[in-house]
Amino acid sequence: MKELFMPFIVMLLPVCMIIFGIVFMKHPPAKTNNIYSYNTRMAMQNDETWRFAHFYSGRLMLIFGIFSAVITVIIMIYVVMHMPNKISDIGTALSLAQILPFLLVIPLTESALKRRFDSDGNKRK
Repeated sequence: MKELFMPFIVMLLPVCMIIFGIVFMKHPPAKTNNIYSYNTRMAMQNDETWRFAHFYSGRLMLIFGIFSAVITVIIMIYVVMHMPNKISDIGTALSLAQILPFLLVIPLTESALKRRFDSDGNKRK
């Protein structure tokens, strides 16, 4: 049973990153949305910073999500075929490792915002 359950669970974060990446890039949420959005002080300066932050973070989430999904599938196929008694351990390690690219989205997006806009949200020349 865990041979099927753990690979499914381990794919949740990469799939969510891919979905949110596409949504943020194509249809950024309204600024008043407190359920899901990229809400930082810099991103909320004005509409231009809001759109840029969502497109940029969405692109990163899409790239990181696809990369994580591919790596996860390859590793989980190998583990299921060759080390079935280690599925839980490897799955847990993969899930923890997937958090890193997810968290990297924030500092990378903030850095891009600071390169593109000044502290008042005006586009740099």
